[in-house]
Amino acid sequence: MERWLLLASQRIEVEALIRDSTLNPTAFRWSVRHSETTSGAQITRLEYGSARSPAFFQFDRYRHQHYAVYSWDGPEQREEHFTGPWSQHALHVARWLAHLGEHERRRLSLEPDPGRQLRTAMVATQRWARSSVDFVVTYPLRRGAWYPVLSAGPDEVVLDVRHHAVIVPWSVLEISDTRPSRWSLVLRDGTLGGPYLVCPDCAARMSLQVGLDRVPCDRCHGVYEVESSVQAE
Repeated sequence: MERWLLLASQRIEVEALIRDSTLNPTAFRWSVRHSETTSGAQITRLEYGSARSPAFFQFDRYRHQHYAVYSWDGPEQREEHFTGPWSQHALHVARWLAHLGEHERRRLSLEPDPGRQLRTAMVATQRWARSSVDFVVTYPLRRGAWYPVLSAGPDEVVLDVRHHAVIVPWSVLEISDTRPSRWSLVLRDGTLGGPYLVCPDCAARMSLQVGLDRVPCDRCHGVYEVESSVQAE
């Protein structure tokens, strides 16, 4: 029996990413759900939209190498070589969904349907997120660090956390629709080292600089103001 290209748990994770995106889950279908072999390549294919001209994400395995072949805005195809564990592969899917969602929003914005435009605006993906003040650390988010939002659903958000797609509930996040430009100030007990700053660009940690209006980052060399609000740890 030929080994399936995706495990059942991996297909379930892909379907969870779809549900947490801004797109209609019923518009997706597995045109090749398990796997088939074509010209020596084993493939599994996910499609979105009309049967005539669907956007798609296709997992390929050829000569023991893994690839992603995908499209979201027409006949042009893109191909990337998969490396690393499954979490890296899932990140490609999350990015494809984010691009597909952005393409759909641009397309809908050109159609004169006020109701549809309002619905699109209501579910528009936010750009950056960090853990909220009263958040108990259950997810791999560093206190004060901002992470790009790949996609967003009614209850959960998919974040790019150090090149891994991580699903986090809305309820434990603070969201910004623009990239933050100030140091995050995280309060911490003196026995644990005292308060510290987190760079808005590279997420490097630095001890609190008292008396400075603008603080330079030793890692990325950016210079930023310190936020007035604080995060507790």
